[in-house]
Amino acid sequence: MAQYHLLNTGSATSPEDTWAKAYTTLANAAAGMATSDVLFVSSSHSESGSGSTITLPGTPAAPNQIIGGNQGATSGLTAAASGATITVTGTSNFALAGSAYVENLRFVLSQTSSISNIFGGGSGNVQHFKGCDFSLQGSGASTILQFSSQTTSTSGKVTLENCRLRFGASGQNISVSRVLEIIGGSVESGGTTPTAVFSMTGGNRPNSLKVEGFDFSNWGTGFNLIGAALDGPQNAVFRNIKLPTGWSGTLITAGIPKPGFRAEMHNYIVGSTNYRFWIEDYFGVIREEQTIKVTANSYTYKVTTTANVNYPASSMLVAEAYFNVASAGSAKTVTWDLCTDNVTLTDKDAWIEVEYLGTSSSNLGSFATGKAAALTVINSGATNLTTSGTTWTTTGLTTPVKQSVSATFTPQAAGHFIARLRLAKPSTTVYCDQAPVVS
Repeated sequence: MAQYHLLNTGSATSPEDTWAKAYTTLANAAAGMATSDVLFVSSSHSESGSGSTITLPGTPAAPNQIIGGNQGATSGLTAAASGATITVTGTSNFALAGSAYVENLRFVLSQTSSISNIFGGGSGNVQHFKGCDFSLQGSGASTILQFSSQTTSTSGKVTLENCRLRFGASGQNISVSRVLEIIGGSVESGGTTPTAVFSMTGGNRPNSLKVEGFDFSNWGTGFNLIGAALDGPQNAVFRNIKLPTGWSGTLITAGIPKPGFRAEMHNYIVGSTNYRFWIEDYFGVIREEQTIKVTANSYTYKVTTTANVNYPASSMLVAEAYFNVASAGSAKTVTWDLCTDNVTLTDKDAWIEVEYLGTSSSNLGSFATGKAAALTVINSGATNLTTSGTTWTTTGLTTPVKQSVSATFTPQAAGHFIARLRLAKPSTTVYCDQAPVVS
């Protein structure tokens, strides 16, 4: 594992092992490195050039390390520090391929036309950026930051840890390809608020996005989080993020979900107001509701289904509840309270599925449900759910209908079990209590 240096005032003299002999550009350094090699980058380094592809030799098993920091007296770093800047100009794409850990580099992408800036786009690339800036400052209306590859049969993963983002035009966005993980970080001050931040369009292949602890509050109030999604399973999870005061955007742009798409947002804050969840998929929308609820509880799941749910072929997963059963052999009933406005639900509209241990000698899961059997519905129709006597606050509803749905099972071993609430009545709003009752 060799150690090299990068500083624009260096002499680029082999073996580039001191600041005086340092490489002067990232491209030249990448060409001279081998797998596992380390590149020290001075915090005073600054380079500028037109778009190009830089390919690091690192592999997932032997990644390169590129670390920015304060220069030692003759070589090495005394501490990690920001400041090193890679500026890209012109009208050509910029790409950084290969597997690597990159810390404290600032990428200023100032191309004047709509282009793609691709990080981790090589086959099987794994890249981890810590404390880096990805600053789109060009005017290209549809310039993108693409993480990983959109090429068929190519996998990859990119992680952004405590990084900053900036866009230069409202149509610019981040293209999520394969796996993108964002941990911490924030929006850089200045720049332009995008119409939508993320595009789940990785070549019509499965893509996964996870954003945790990111601060979006330096942008304006109208942006959507996800603006596009193509075919293939697309999954996005936002957790513990901050949005601007008065944010009026949406989790996803209307009309984009396809079968297999699901986006979730948990424990997010808008200005100074905290919210628990917002979930959308092909079958509907689930939002936190604090007014229409079981009076004794804090909130409900407000579920608005689309026309795409239809018993018995499809249903929407509303919530999963995990609970413990300490002993075996006794029948248990899981009950979930529901409320609608002048809609009477049946056992083909809503049901609970319980996953439990039904055999004492095996951890193979067993399942119990209150869902109506398709043949029963065909022959004799569905059965109305039980009327509930639970006290609800129903402010705003014209004709509240309170019901409950249940499933009974007999565990043959103690353990932690799962209750799943599902809805299959299309184009309907249902308020579902925050948790089931197990008796």
